[in-house]
Amino acid sequence: RYNSAGLPQDSEFQVNTFTTGVQWHPSIAMDADGDFVITWQSPNQDGSGYGVYAQRYDSLGVPQGSEFRVNSWTNGSQLNPSIAMDVDGDFVITWQSETQDGSGDGLYAQRYDHLGVPQGSEFRVNSWTTNHQRDPLIGMDADGDFVITWKSLGQDGSDYGVFAQRFDSLGVPQDSEFRVHDWTTGSQVNRLIGMKADGEFLIAWYGLADYAYISGSTGVYVKQFRFHNAAPILDDTGSPALDPLKLNQPLTTNYGTSVSDIIARMGPYGGITDPDLDLIGIAINGVSNSNGSWQYSFNNGYTWTPITVTGNTNALLMIPRDYIRIRFVPDTDFTGKSFFSFVAWDRTNGFNGDTADVSNRGGSTPFSLDYEYARITVNNSAPILIDAGNPTLDTIPMNVNPGDNPGTLVSDIIARMGPYGGMTDVDGDPLGIAINGVSNTDGFWEYTVNGGTTWLTIGTTGNLDALLLASNPDTRIRFIPNPGFIGKSLIAFVAWDGTFGSNGGTAVVSTRGGNTAFSLVYEYA
Repeated sequence: RYNSAGLPQDSEFQVNTFTTGVQWHPSIAMDADGDFVITWQSPNQDGSGYGVYAQRYDSLGVPQGSEFRVNSWTNGSQLNPSIAMDVDGDFVITWQSETQDGSGDGLYAQRYDHLGVPQGSEFRVNSWTTNHQRDPLIGMDADGDFVITWKSLGQDGSDYGVFAQRFDSLGVPQDSEFRVHDWTTGSQVNRLIGMKADGEFLIAWYGLADYAYISGSTGVYVKQFRFHNAAPILDDTGSPALDPLKLNQPLTTNYGTSVSDIIARMGPYGGITDPDLDLIGIAINGVSNSNGSWQYSFNNGYTWTPITVTGNTNALLMIPRDYIRIRFVPDTDFTGKSFFSFVAWDRTNGFNGDTADVSNRGGSTPFSLDYEYARITVNNSAPILIDAGNPTLDTIPMNVNPGDNPGTLVSDIIARMGPYGGMTDVDGDPLGIAINGVSNTDGFWEYTVNGGTTWLTIGTTGNLDALLLASNPDTRIRFIPNPGFIGKSLIAFVAWDGTFGSNGGTAVVSTRGGNTAFSLVYEYA
């Protein structure tokens, strides 16, 4: 014993009365007055393997009664005890018991009042009993509420994981046992727990972090919890939006939007706060799939998974990280808006990628009472054609042989609209033309989309069957004049941004401008 200045108080003393074999793995707890209890494991004292024993002392180190056996079940071994005590001297001892729960090692505990009188019977701590649950540690607040944490084999799908269970001062479980760590690859072991007087607690462990897929490293990690939780608050007066999509945007450029950005874009008028200052995330509890589908990625878009949420009973939990992203994959030719709904999640229960029932929200739950919508716009801005130029095709001689008539590249026709005319597109789409009129009086027009290997007649009659031609090295136009003809012929066209239709196809261009794929203004070549 030592005083507050670190000075020894009397000499060291032996704790155990039974001395046969090795008594070891002690754990100690002390109340506000300095009274303390020491617990340990002792071999063969209870007649079968190791048993758990304890001894009470007052603040002067005087034994209070005799050492006593803690465990009621004595088959096999009971070992690795841990003890915690409240300010009044009430205490709980937890330990690991061999085969008592029917499968490997399990965890048990016994409550005592400040006089060392058992309160009820010993009880099982772990709900999951498959394989081993080992090495319990306990923390207790000033009122006697307590938390027990342990390592469990295979429960998280990969070797040992760290789990915990909350109890009130009467030993009544508070909610279900829970996994402490987010990342489950490999083993998470060697736990420690610390608990404040108000019930806030920390659990630390050694293992992999949730960014280990990037770094591949291990380390010591810690997570903060509150015994009494207050739900996060979501202010739905903002208007969070995902990065917009263009009409028929390729999947290869549909990168989605990070959850971090979605939450940030709730501001400045809306947002998420938490009275407990817990970390925040979202729980997606509804998606609009009528004009496409929603997907999520946990590896920065390397792979995507469909969001299969149907409502409050299977909400998808997501944390705000730059590499955790959400995207909408619209149906072909869809323009408009789509959305998903979400509530705030304070991450005190559940893990990234899990599903949760968020029907019950607010109060002491991990979920906000209010919800919000995040929207995405799929839109297109029509290309702009300025008809102040004078584009021309390459000149051809009279009675030219078709084999000597290579035509003119569509890209050259567009380039020759300058310097006064031309085409632009605010979306940055590749530009082509839609031929919506041809003069066939003195010959006929042809096109090729394969560099001249085959030529096809331009059969356009007007806006209802405009020919779509891309600006690329293989797409050309030529005029085949009637024998003896000398003069000019022409085509009419509008700009085409390629978001609708395909090279060599036809389209109706009666409606142009706005969010269509075609310019409002036309030009002659």
